[in-house]
Amino acid sequence: ACGLFLSRKMGNCPLETLRSEKPRLTAEDMATFRRCRSESFWWGSFPLMAGASTIVASLQYQGSFEEKPGSLIASYLAAGFLGFLGGRLMYMGKCRQMFLELDDSRVKDFFVKNPTKRPGPRFYFGGYTLKFALPDQP
Repeated sequence: ACGLFLSRKMGNCPLETLRSEKPRLTAEDMATFRRCRSESFWWGSFPLMAGASTIVASLQYQGSFEEKPGSLIASYLAAGFLGFLGGRLMYMGKCRQMFLELDDSRVKDFFVKNPTKRPGPRFYFGGYTLKFALPDQP
């Protein structure tokens, strides 16, 4: 086996071979990564962080943090982090679509070779898979 974390499809191959065959990203791939990172922040993370912080500020205004003032900073940090993470996760499908629209892309080749049947998080329990996905849209 090539290593502990490699899939069975790799077969018996030296680890040096796998390391030397790293795919080279095209300039189009790199530009799309930058575009996706920027758009996911400004159109995904930033609005969610602002909304979550506004909710915390309204709770502060109502006096919800008077009994535990130390939790105010933690609440703002949690709101910012969850807004950032939620915005990035929310934009993943859009970023994938950006890569699939490219002409010459190593990332597109990876997505085409490894298609996901339906989007949604998967949770593994022992040998069983619990998958949450949205229903098919008409």
